[in-house]
Amino acid sequence: MADYPTLNDWLRNAKPGSPWLPFFHGTAQDPGICGTLETILRRLEATNPSGLGSLKKRFGDDDEGNVFGLRTELLIGFQLAEAGIPFRFGGRAEPDVKCELTPEIWIEARTRSRDDVLLLQRDLRVALGNSPVNAILSFERRLAVSEGERNAIIRRVLEAVESRGTAHSISVLLPEIEGTCGIESSPFGTPSVFLGAVTSNLGVHMGEVERELHNVIAEKTDQSVRNAWSKDTLLVVDASRLGMAWLRPEEVWQGRLQQLSLDWGTRPFLGVVVVFAGLISTSMRTTGVVRDGLPPQTMSCLSKVLYVLGCQVPTVRR
Repeated sequence: MADYPTLNDWLRNAKPGSPWLPFFHGTAQDPGICGTLETILRRLEATNPSGLGSLKKRFGDDDEGNVFGLRTELLIGFQLAEAGIPFRFGGRAEPDVKCELTPEIWIEARTRSRDDVLLLQRDLRVALGNSPVNAILSFERRLAVSEGERNAIIRRVLEAVESRGTAHSISVLLPEIEGTCGIESSPFGTPSVFLGAVTSNLGVHMGEVERELHNVIAEKTDQSVRNAWSKDTLLVVDASRLGMAWLRPEEVWQGRLQQLSLDWGTRPFLGVVVVFAGLISTSMRTTGVVRDGLPPQTMSCLSKVLYVLGCQVPTVRR
């Protein structure tokens, strides 16, 4: 704790379920998460932008979606502070960050997290209890597995485990995900769940990732209209925990974003940037697109912000 005085202060009133606490207290092995948070928070406190106090109040939340979303806002603020761009954090009904340039550039950051395959893996492991088996799931990787499908898969696997008798290994069909589950004796006497021969064809998975991205753009479009946001707002989507979206190279994402953004005549944003950020680094992988026809002064300020975010983007036709 003494090594992270700023983080210690920010976690002072954290809820018991805060995902940062196990790393901070040493009950989970920390690969560098606390040190990175300390660096980000210390820099922000030194800069002391307006609105930082409201983020500090939210920092100890126990909802992972809120926690990771807040970290994205803090990371963006850190990058702006390091680059010397004046900014403040947004207030109620405003986008998340205001870059105080002329003209001003707002940033709305949205973290999208979903990976139902990992949820299935976790829940099946819990459901197996003390059964001394290895369960190996094999199917085409996807992003979404409904709760009903997940429960049906777990029930099917548990029934197979109970009925396998003396067989060393058996295979169970899983029509819910068009896959199989291989069940074999665990050499360690404890249950494990592995993702086996997951196909390298990620077409379905990436299609679902893109649908989630569409949903974010639509959601933020509605919010922008409802709260009368400035049209000089850049939408930043953190897709770090959106399935395996991080596997797609930046140049491929850029091409897909250009195709996904053909209807931007109705979008209120300057552009959309997709971010991939790990928890043990202050750097980001970024890619995105910007609408064409922006006034030169706006484009000049936006380019400064994009450069700080590590993003060089082409424009798209309206």
